[in-house]
Amino acid sequence: MDDPIQKHYDPTQMEITLRWEDQAPRECYVRGAICWPRETRTPDGDEDYQGYALLAIQDVDSKIITIVRERPFTVIDNIMKPGTNVIDHEGLSGWLTDIWGAYYAHRFFWYDNDEIARQYTIQIMRSGSINPKPELIKVPWPSDEEAEANVLKHIRMKDLVMERHGEWDLFKQIKTSRTYDKDVFPAVHALQALLMGYDRFPYRRRNVH
Repeated sequence: MDDPIQKHYDPTQMEITLRWEDQAPRECYVRGAICWPRETRTPDGDEDYQGYALLAIQDVDSKIITIVRERPFTVIDNIMKPGTNVIDHEGLSGWLTDIWGAYYAHRFFWYDNDEIARQYTIQIMRSGSINPKPELIKVPWPSDEEAEANVLKHIRMKDLVMERHGEWDLFKQIKTSRTYDKDVFPAVHALQALLMGYDRFPYRRRNVH
């Protein structure tokens, strides 16, 4: 999905009006989710270490949630190759700044080990490349089984829209996870946190006098 060509934030309703080319403006509830880096598998089944971030918009009227951006990551700030200006490991910082510019996105759901989350949160808050700083919201997590069932519920209700964003994207990780029953891939975990967050903290229009 292309980025919107116009955006407007309404602080009274805490919603963002987005307009795409040749489309009418849409009132949206913009939220993201982050899975902090963890041990995982590659598409070939090899061991890997990766985190994943998602950005979604929920149409205020239809309630349909659309995944508009996604990004795998292992570090927060870019790591350069020694003695060069070449990026060795691309960090999450540029992505966070970019989606703020495109969507005014700065609230992200997460659920993970508290110590791991604390380490990455400190890196985000100390990063000179991330402005403004995002708000990171830990979501209630009844159980892994309920989080998985919640994703299936949204898929069956057809209120979740995903597009292809690469060879090892959210769509592919969901499909591959059926082969590895005991593994939760980073993109899938980020989606679980995203949907738990949308369900736990739904959009509510405010009465403004």
